[in-house]
Amino acid sequence: MIAIYVHEPRAENFDRARAVAAQLGEDAILVSAHPPRLGWSADWRLLPDSEVGTWAAWLAENTPETVIVDGPVSHARAVKDVGARLVMVASPGDGERGTAYAEAAAILAPWPEDAIEWPAAWRERTIHLGAVGWRAAQEDLRSQTFRPLEVRTSFRHCVAVWPTGGGPDPRERRAISIETPGWRWIYAPERALHEPGPIWSALMRADVTVCAPSLMTFAALARFGVPAVLAVPDRPSPAAAFLAEAAGRTAPVVVSRPWPQPEDWSGLLDEARGLEGKQWASWDPELGLAELGTLAVSAFVS
Repeated sequence: MIAIYVHEPRAENFDRARAVAAQLGEDAILVSAHPPRLGWSADWRLLPDSEVGTWAAWLAENTPETVIVDGPVSHARAVKDVGARLVMVASPGDGERGTAYAEAAAILAPWPEDAIEWPAAWRERTIHLGAVGWRAAQEDLRSQTFRPLEVRTSFRHCVAVWPTGGGPDPRERRAISIETPGWRWIYAPERALHEPGPIWSALMRADVTVCAPSLMTFAALARFGVPAVLAVPDRPSPAAAFLAEAAGRTAPVVVSRPWPQPEDWSGLLDEARGLEGKQWASWDPELGLAELGTLAVSAFVS
């Protein structure tokens, strides 16, 4: 048995776990104190809470051979305490998890190799999954049999994806539209990427995407090869700062700090449109997932 433990109730964590579980096959189960997400109900073991004692008791009772932990160091140490093989999911900007990497048999990093400085002691045990996401992979498969009709227009498409509660208000949107003649803007909350819907068709035809640094959004952009303007907040979270730096090194993105004024958007969109979408290639998750499937399974299940 390979147990995948997900601690935080964020959709991107469960989406990533679903992609990993699909690669590992029938031996993989998901364990969490949070109820099933994204229509995934099979092989889901629901814990009564997220306390480390509850988690440790489950480990002792079920004795999985390998445990993939997407959670805090305390829950990783509980895996070592019961003698199971530990695999850690690296988290952008979470320096505390680094204290557990030294004890892990493998580290799953949801970003490409060379995106950041990574200690040599961890590198040989790291599988770089890139922009891994189950929903993005499903929509990519769907796009191979169905794509929006190519309609010639006199304008270019910009899809703006925002975290819930973020993004420009209606007045600013009008100002941006005035300052970017020739562009048609489509706005969508990031949560729209969690399920099938029109956002995916819009991304297939987008010339540029505007977004905050987010692994869920990067998974979509990498699948469809869309260049982006990364609008980084004035005071970014550690995760946002980490991802902005990683994408700035390796992906077709224009990083904007601070938040642009309406008159700045035209130049930013043109600059991003001049980038080559194929530069997302290093974020392609297929190589990392293949490595996980061929190397990790044989090493983890013994």
